[in-house]
Amino acid sequence: SFIRHHLRSLAAYQPILPFEVLSARLGRKPEDIIKLDANENPYGPPPEVAAALGNLKFPYVYPDPESRHLRAALAEDSGLETEHILVGCGADELIDLIMRCVLEPGDKIVDCPPTFTMYEFDASVNAALVIKVPRLPDFSLDIANIVKMVEQEKPKCIFLTSPNNPDGSVINNEDLLKILDLPVLVVLDEAYVEFSSLQSRMTWVKKHDNLIVLRTFSKRAGV
Repeated sequence: SFIRHHLRSLAAYQPILPFEVLSARLGRKPEDIIKLDANENPYGPPPEVAAALGNLKFPYVYPDPESRHLRAALAEDSGLETEHILVGCGADELIDLIMRCVLEPGDKIVDCPPTFTMYEFDASVNAALVIKVPRLPDFSLDIANIVKMVEQEKPKCIFLTSPNNPDGSVINNEDLLKILDLPVLVVLDEAYVEFSSLQSRMTWVKKHDNLIVLRTFSKRAGV
């Protein structure tokens, strides 16, 4: 087989059903279906987005690979300098890119289920091992056990979501600072931060070299 050995036994990732497939199965028009399984924005993007796409200059050439205009706008919005910002094709691409940059085959990550399943799946794709530290009954992080696992297992990174998917629990500053004190790369996924009372920790990356914060347009803006 030409397939890498560790991928041959990899369990397939179960993607969401697209509208057209779901429509055919249910015998309903797509516009009559309210789809909630992927936490997608049901309202779609603002009309200004469609207008901007329609007026896009030079749509027939490759876009700027460094996304200079977008990064400048994000810098103005977030208060971060552009050198702290990397743009990808969705958070999924960035999660995989982080792992490819950081992990060697056999390295370990810490995952705190129940949470976004892409962390575990991408770790398997990149031949990494997943150390699971389940959340407490109230869905908060088990900080003591995380510290213990980092000391024992020596993982390269830990992936955290705040607000968490699927339960909406948030990580307070005290707990996050305890984790940032550990010798591990901390990837904080803030896909749903606009739907909470939390302030983004994006600016924390200037104080903590071991912190990466993920944000997305897919939830708040529907794009």
